Amino acid sequence: MDCIIVHFSNRTDTMRLFDILKKLRLKVVIVPTPNQIAKSCGISLKAKYKEIGIIVKYINNLHLSSFKNIYVEKKIGGRVSYVKIA
Repeated sequence: MDCIIVHFSNRTDTMRLFDILKKLRLKVVIVPTPNQIAKSCGISLKAKYKEIGIIVKYINNLHLSSFKNIYVEKKIGGRVSYVKIA
């Protein structure tokens, strides 16, 4: 199953959403933002694609202004690429 990367422009919103999702017992981890997504050295969230609905719901309900995009992580032939979906 593919994973998603949830990209924010600041750490505060990233950590806020992470804490909420962990309380909901979702399997989400903090990862360095892949440089294919952003050249900055920020952090993003990584989760299973099946969790996208609840994640988008909380991004919208919490008005997380630093939210940038959601990407699907694709692994093909040993290479990883990211496709923007939101």
